[in-house]
Amino acid sequence: MIKFIWDFISTIVVAFIAYPVIRFIETRKRVYLMMAIVVFVWLFVLELRDFLPDALKQYMKRPSKARNCNVINQGGFQGNALGMPSGHVLLTSYVTACMYMISPSWQTLAFFIIATTVMAMSRIARSCHTVVQTIVGAVIGYASAYATMKLESAIP
Repeated sequence: MIKFIWDFISTIVVAFIAYPVIRFIETRKRVYLMMAIVVFVWLFVLELRDFLPDALKQYMKRPSKARNCNVINQGGFQGNALGMPSGHVLLTSYVTACMYMISPSWQTLAFFIIATTVMAMSRIARSCHTVVQTIVGAVIGYASAYATMKLESAIP
């Protein structure tokens, strides 16, 4: 039962990927378009990890027990794959931080903190990432959200 819960939480990242696209279609607000673009840029950048120099790759490996770590929890053994930063945590942190910055309240702040923490816990519990990889993902996600909101407010 616990494994199922962690698997389910890991798949929720798909909703965070879809959120800015759906909100842009609903509202036509530029901020959601910018969020969607940043999400897809990060998805592309995360795929480029394999092209990094070997000297960096040794610090980016997933835990040796990593299995079934992609979005739909399939893929078998992935202990040799690169896991720095955690893409699941990065995207969760990014979208929920943007949600908070667009509509600041204690509820959206709590959602940002809880969603990011629970996603990180699910990735660690499933042995897909180390604590450091999830923290780096959260920090990059938040920094990207901050940069997106600053850029959006600077554009007339």
